[in-house]
Amino acid sequence: MRRYARVEGSSSLIRDLRNNAVLNMDNAAIEKAKQAKILRKQKEKELDDLKQDVLDIKEMLNKIVERL
Repeated sequence: MRRYARVEGSSSLIRDLRNNAVLNMDNAAIEKAKQAKILRKQKEKELDDLKQDVLDIKEMLNKIVERL
């Protein structure tokens, strides 16, 4: 029995006949998606770092104002 079958309408997708999963065989698209995910996570981390920096600055300003 065959293990894989082509998905109609797509040249890069196949179906695993054992578990009915659809698999992407386009390695370039998979790599592009991985790189996009890495970039998105880097941007999220940078934004989180900036938010924390703003909170730290606000805290320092509040301490300065309390001393005045």
